[in-house]
Amino acid sequence: MADESGAVAEGAPSSGKAKLVQMIVILVLMVGEGLAVYFVANAMSVPDPTIAVEPEADDPEPELAEIELAECRPTHRKSGKQIVLLVKVIAVVLEENKEEAESLADRQQSRILDRVQFVVRSAEIQHIEEPGLQTIKRRLKAEMDKIFGDPEMLREILLPQFQASGL
Repeated sequence: MADESGAVAEGAPSSGKAKLVQMIVILVLMVGEGLAVYFVANAMSVPDPTIAVEPEADDPEPELAEIELAECRPTHRKSGKQIVLLVKVIAVVLEENKEEAESLADRQQSRILDRVQFVVRSAEIQHIEEPGLQTIKRRLKAEMDKIFGDPEMLREILLPQFQASGL
């Protein structure tokens, strides 16, 4: 009986050690899994847009300039009533292309004016009412790119004056 009780006494601690080792292994695996999930999620996350990213010194921001393309008063009748708009169109160009763009704009003034009026007259009423006038700007940029012959010359179209009367 002593041998049986001795064997039982010796078996109990070894079973406790086995459970402890098993718990430690599980704990290590859980911590490892948690760290893996953390690093994978961190690597795939989108950076916070509120954090300012400093531009690299090797890639300086290009100098931009503005040139006036047109100022006109087109009418719009697609909504069933006549709307008169006062529109001023400005193009943003690289400073190094400013003289060339101004020269082209002067030589193509009638075509530019025609395209501005076409875009505004053919616009849907919801495009005229857009807060940022994104659709009209995009269409004007496409038309101006055709006239200027280089889609890279004009960086952006601005509409600093876009007033509608009769809406």
